[in-house]
Amino acid sequence: MLMRSTLRLVLVAAMAGLFGCGDGPAEPEIQAQALLFSYACDTWSSQPDLDALVLADLSGESRANLESAVRRTGGRVVHRFEVPLLRVAIRAGDIPRLPGLDYAHGVTRPSRLDVPLLITYSRPVTESDTRKLLDAGALEAFYLGNFGGHLVSALVPDASIPRVRRLDGITHLRQGVVFCSTGQD
Repeated sequence: MLMRSTLRLVLVAAMAGLFGCGDGPAEPEIQAQALLFSYACDTWSSQPDLDALVLADLSGESRANLESAVRRTGGRVVHRFEVPLLRVAIRAGDIPRLPGLDYAHGVTRPSRLDVPLLITYSRPVTESDTRKLLDAGALEAFYLGNFGGHLVSALVPDASIPRVRRLDGITHLRQGVVFCSTGQD
């Protein structure tokens, strides 16, 4: 009887780990370096040691493809954001070789899951809209102007993105965008 109870307990614990219930098995702690760097447009803003394991937020053409590429390098996904953005632990030298990568930013405060967003409204933005963004959890919000849509730049904790997404007048939101220039007129 004791063996059958023990077996049930082990199966329940294993299922809890598989389905995210309870604590489940603990993931090994990541010993990645928290470094300030950016990689975009095939260029480093400040290049970290390429052999260092770093914590980075990555954006690319396809989050699923980017996630697969990170895993193939031996890197590990630490967090999937509410927008097409991944937080990963990866060797810095592998970042430039990730297919479909738009940009990578070094994470200096691992416990923070804030996302810079560009939010498009279908109509002119009012002070009330800005207040509603802040009430929904945005840490800051600034009107940028009308560029084919009324744009607001906001810094939003990942957990608040679903609330922000449901606000009236918002037609699109995405994490901050990087534009690359070829240097030609």
